[in-house]
Amino acid sequence: MATVVELRNAIAEYCDKYRKVDLPELEKSQIYSLDKTKVIEGLNAELFWPDTWPHSNRNGIYAIFSQ
Repeated sequence: MATVVELRNAIAEYCDKYRKVDLPELEKSQIYSLDKTKVIEGLNAELFWPDTWPHSNRNGIYAIFSQ
């Protein structure tokens, strides 16, 4: 299973190798959890269902983790 660190490293590699340099830096939102009772190592969720999903009205990279 991938970790948050691996995901962030992959995004950084993409930005370094392929993303146009004249674009603004990618914005990271808070981590959002669907279940307050589950703790996933490395994920420190600040927002929980049914709170509004961060940047839900914007294009972006969304990653879903499950245990």
